[in-house]
Amino acid sequence: IYNQIFGNEPPSGKWAEPYYETEAASTGGRQRAIAQLRRLCARDRNNEVYRLWLARVLVYDPKTRMEGFQLLESLHDPGAVEQARTEWRQALLWEKENPAVLASLDAYLQRYPDQELQNIQTSLRDKQEHAEEEASKEHGFQALRNKDMGMAEAKFADVLRRSPNDANAIAGMAFVRLNQKRFDEAVTLFDRARTLAPKRADLREGYETAKFWSLMQQGSTALRQNQSETAIAAYQEALTLHPEDTQAKLGIAQAKVQEKKLPDAEAQFQQVLGQSPNNTDAIAGLAFIRLDEKKFDDAVSLFDKARRLVPNRTDVEQGYRNAKFWALMQQGATALAQNRTDAAIADYQQALTLKPGAPDALHGLAGATERKRNYSEAAQAYTQLTVANPADAQSWLGLIRAQIGAKNPKAAIETAQRIPPTTKSQIETRTDYLSEMALAYYSTSQTAEGDRVLRQAMEAAAQSDTNDALNVRLEVASALVDQGKMDRAFEVYRQATRLHPDNAIAWQGLIGGYTRMRDFAQAKAAVRSMPQNTYEIATKNTSFLNSVAAIYSADGQCSEAEDFLNRSLSLEKAAGHEPAESTQLQLADIWMREGNYGKAREGYRQIIARDQNATDAWRGYITALHNQQDDRGVLAEAQRIPASIRMQLEKEPSFLTLLASAYSALGQNAQTIQLLQQARTRFQAQGQMPPGELDVQLAWAMLTDRQRDPRDFLSKVKA
Repeated sequence: IYNQIFGNEPPSGKWAEPYYETEAASTGGRQRAIAQLRRLCARDRNNEVYRLWLARVLVYDPKTRMEGFQLLESLHDPGAVEQARTEWRQALLWEKENPAVLASLDAYLQRYPDQELQNIQTSLRDKQEHAEEEASKEHGFQALRNKDMGMAEAKFADVLRRSPNDANAIAGMAFVRLNQKRFDEAVTLFDRARTLAPKRADLREGYETAKFWSLMQQGSTALRQNQSETAIAAYQEALTLHPEDTQAKLGIAQAKVQEKKLPDAEAQFQQVLGQSPNNTDAIAGLAFIRLDEKKFDDAVSLFDKARRLVPNRTDVEQGYRNAKFWALMQQGATALAQNRTDAAIADYQQALTLKPGAPDALHGLAGATERKRNYSEAAQAYTQLTVANPADAQSWLGLIRAQIGAKNPKAAIETAQRIPPTTKSQIETRTDYLSEMALAYYSTSQTAEGDRVLRQAMEAAAQSDTNDALNVRLEVASALVDQGKMDRAFEVYRQATRLHPDNAIAWQGLIGGYTRMRDFAQAKAAVRSMPQNTYEIATKNTSFLNSVAAIYSADGQCSEAEDFLNRSLSLEKAAGHEPAESTQLQLADIWMREGNYGKAREGYRQIIARDQNATDAWRGYITALHNQQDDRGVLAEAQRIPASIRMQLEKEPSFLTLLASAYSALGQNAQTIQLLQQARTRFQAQGQMPPGELDVQLAWAMLTDRQRDPRDFLSKVKA
């Protein structure tokens, strides 16, 4: 009808509103009505009536109802607002179960009080809050699964602000705290959640997990604070929750280590390794125990296994280097104690590659090289030590000792002058330092200074002495003997035997000095004054046995002397050494005194076979042949004497006389006369009167020769 009257264009004025209502209600007309009304609203945006008409059409269809609500909310003209009430209320009733209309419902109730709709408003608000809480929880758990703890915490906190007793939100927050390692808070939250939902297994498991890690954290904190008992209690309680947990057992082990209860700690580590043979913490823990027990080789093996399992672990790598260092130090000390100096030096050098400049290793290397008499290397090591620690008196003493051993006493004196005053004041009254310096001064021909310092050393020794200092003074005495300063040497030896009666070397030096001076009475008295145990120790030394043999020999007790010399040779043989030439010579001399010329000759011959330049052996050998009346042998063997040795022997009148006797026995008078004349010349050159026996022998040879008249010779002798 409207179309017949108005045609295709909608009417305006009073017919417009019923026209659009009718069109919207007609078949297929709703969309045209909406489109036409939208154009009207667009042409006149301030016309609230047009918006009211459009809203009425829109709210009747659920698909466009929300747009209609928005248009209704935008109305402010009182007339339009009042006309909108009925359709707005009806539309709200249609959507009473939909929280999405809550904003429009709020707007409606601000304008039109309505109890029924207020009840709907309350219901929808509850639904909305519940939906928002559920959404927040869902987002929270999703964030928790994604390890986004910040987001998860925010979502669960949002729920708990609205619903503080929401078990799911409390549980979610508990899992957040668990992931954040805030275990004590997690325990509290899980406990609340369990109270609200007692039958939930996940909450029980979460609580136990949080409680376990809370105890583990307490144990770790207590360990760091050296509260080992508290730590053990926490770890033991943790094991009641997870009896097979290796970390808790490791914690107990570490606490036992802290308490120095190493056997208990080892038992725990072994228990862990029984469960997990390649557990690096347990292997490293055992390694550190072995290191503490000074079982360095075992520690090295364990650390090496741990570092192969976890190559970049700093504490394990450092532990390995420490264990290797001390293993080498221990090996070096053992080798040095067994006199395997080369092995000791190699060990100390390898230790220094691990810890360059380590004082312990440098001291070991210095001692080993000094023992090997490689004094230059020892001096280098001691020099490093004095540079690193100028206050270390022992290093300065070692350096001086090494320099003296290297036959560089001048350097030793210069070193003494470089010692810092504070350090020097500590050592300048020590007997070992004074003894070393005395040796240095004597070795540089500074006799007066050497005497002065040696006197100080002996005065200091009378008050307090050490074996090292004694050994240096004995070395000084030996040097004095070599220099012919016997009186000073005897002072040192006598004091040494008085202060250290159990020192066999001191007695050997004293007795050896007396025998060297051929003061056999004093030597014999010294032997008799030796303590028995010291005497027995000394008899293990070949030089001492030889000295005692000389005493007995001088006393005419040749069999006793021979016995001591044979013991000396037996010691040489037992040590794998060749017989000492001095001992063999001394023994052959005794046989000569006993008149056992054949044995003596063989003894001298053996010496010559080993050493063609043995002057004393040649002299004895030729004499033994002569005493056996083997004058042909004398002359034949004399031709074998090396030229240099023969020249030396021919400076001795007695040797020339002996050869002359051999020539005389064989009737070779010319050679006899020549040798006897040479003997007379030697005596005269030495400021001595030739013996009358020599002159008689020479005159007789001249008479027998018949080529010379002995009367001229005899007249000269008488003159």
